Amino acid sequence: VDTRITFASRGLAELVGHDTADLVGRRPSEFHGDDAADAQESLAAAVRSGEGFRATCQWRHRDGRTVDVDVTVTVVQE
Repeated sequence: VDTRITFASRGLAELVGHDTADLVGRRPSEFHGDDAADAQESLAAAVRSGEGFRATCQWRHRDGRTVDVDVTVTVVQE
């Protein structure tokens, strides 16, 4: 499943040390932290179901540390 970030709040950008423009268009998997396998499976399941989901995931900050991020996924098909 090819997933891309279509919206990123300023709060998220600050939390992970990037500008919002740096996040939009990229794959969430580029930022996953220690829970990468679980996060990727949850995301893929949400996309397959078309229902989306909301969860707290670990993302890597630009400086390498791991931060908890609240993620809301809405499925948009083009």
